[in-house]
Amino acid sequence: MSEKSTLGQFLQRAVESIYEDERLRSSLNDEEAQVLLKWGEKQVANLTDPAAVAPGARGSQVAATDHLQRIRAILRDINDLVGEQTGLTDDQIRERIQSLLASQGKLSPALSQQIDALVAERQKLSGPELVARLVNLAGQTLPAADATTSSAENTAMSKKTSSSKRSTSGSSFLSCGAMAILGVVALVAVLAVGGILLLRSLPLPPDAPEQPAPETRAPVAASSWYDLYFTNPIYPDKGVGHQGSLDEKLAAFINTAYTSVDIAIYQLDLKNVTTALLDARKRGITVRAVTDIDILNDTKENPSFKQLQAAGVTVVGGNPNAIMHDKFVVVDGKAVWTGSWNFTDNDTYRYNNNGILFRSPELAKNYTVVFEKMWRDKKFGPSRKPGGTTQKLTIEGAMIESYFSPEDNVSAKIVASLKRAEKTIDFFAFSFTDDDIGDAVVARAKAGVKVRGVFEKTGSETEYSEMGKMKAAKLDVLQDGNPYLMHEKVFVIDGKTVVLGSFNFSQNAETENDENLLIMTDTYLGNSFTQEFERVYKQAKNPPNK
Repeated sequence: MSEKSTLGQFLQRAVESIYEDERLRSSLNDEEAQVLLKWGEKQVANLTDPAAVAPGARGSQVAATDHLQRIRAILRDINDLVGEQTGLTDDQIRERIQSLLASQGKLSPALSQQIDALVAERQKLSGPELVARLVNLAGQTLPAADATTSSAENTAMSKKTSSSKRSTSGSSFLSCGAMAILGVVALVAVLAVGGILLLRSLPLPPDAPEQPAPETRAPVAASSWYDLYFTNPIYPDKGVGHQGSLDEKLAAFINTAYTSVDIAIYQLDLKNVTTALLDARKRGITVRAVTDIDILNDTKENPSFKQLQAAGVTVVGGNPNAIMHDKFVVVDGKAVWTGSWNFTDNDTYRYNNNGILFRSPELAKNYTVVFEKMWRDKKFGPSRKPGGTTQKLTIEGAMIESYFSPEDNVSAKIVASLKRAEKTIDFFAFSFTDDDIGDAVVARAKAGVKVRGVFEKTGSETEYSEMGKMKAAKLDVLQDGNPYLMHEKVFVIDGKTVVLGSFNFSQNAETENDENLLIMTDTYLGNSFTQEFERVYKQAKNPPNK
């Protein structure tokens, strides 16, 4: 493999992983996030010395890793600062900026003057302008990528680095901190409770939604054996009315436990979900948890997990070279909750997500098998071997394929389903960078299948996104209209087959992360997801006023 292609893979992994890490933009809207993450992308591009990634090159992996860690730290600190700045005094803002910059290098008198000017002018700046000013300051202190080593000493990546043209995998050069940058018409009832939509004939959003008062309606059972929920993000989100959404549904599910609760979740900061877990523990129920090791070690991310640990719950953190990205809960070994939704306030009330509760011991067993491999055997990512699960199930007439990544070659299963499309393919995707999946969509479009898609805006314009290819092929694809974040990872094929789960359409998800994915053929489920797609698609065409 040429140095150029290896270098391209290295840069692509780093860029894609920055855009996939929602923690780096959790306080920002799309406009602000684009400024911040494009800056991060530019800093990653500084790692352009082919010697740094040439196959067989000897030297330090520390230089590349340290540079990426510094970029991540800056992105995260700016995200936090922008989210908190309205509640801080000028002196507090100045101190925070100085601390951020001083961690990267010595502050010059000129830089201190720029900080004072920013503090004095901050109330007049728009969000994107504030972010731009902050990254400009940060750029003046960020050491060069090769500051710690000479060109000849720059590191080669491990063999995993060159494993795929479109890889966003967490290769061995990515340490815990570094990888964190690089991580449902049949019925007429609608349930919309302060941020939730229970699957039914779903209303389309207004062109410019206003912040509503919390609304309460009686829940309607979706099916005899599953319930599907969607978040209902409102812009602008003023932090009020954060109740009645997926968090309450999950807490109620946990409260039904008689014997056990197993939870594998990337992020957890919801108080009611944490309380439900703690209450289950108090009732003598066995509670076990798995999360990402970086989350568990991050003081800004781990308070809920620390509460669980303090109550005697064993929390296992794993996957130091990528991310433990699963989002599932198994109760009593008889039912399982899964979907795209992380258990956070932002994911619940700002982001587009789905959550689905299956009352199926057969399906729950699959998730328990993989949970045991992580919790008991401490096997994460590529170290976990396939086996023990039933990949194809039929439950009450619905055909289900159940897969886990990276052991089950998930991308190939998605491609196979897409190749069977005869009439339509609808998708909405937070991250879509996998060439094979993208090529399958384009090929079906050329064969006459009607394709519509919505991409999360931030990140969709990078050279690695599949959106450019699809635009070139004149497919009907749009950037999403949620000014925060569209976090879905869903295909709806011929209106009846649904691909869903935690799996982003990237090689990172395919080869390194811990992920789960379902491919389910069920007309009712397909109709329900199509209705939700229509909501997201309409909003993409008519974004709310900003």
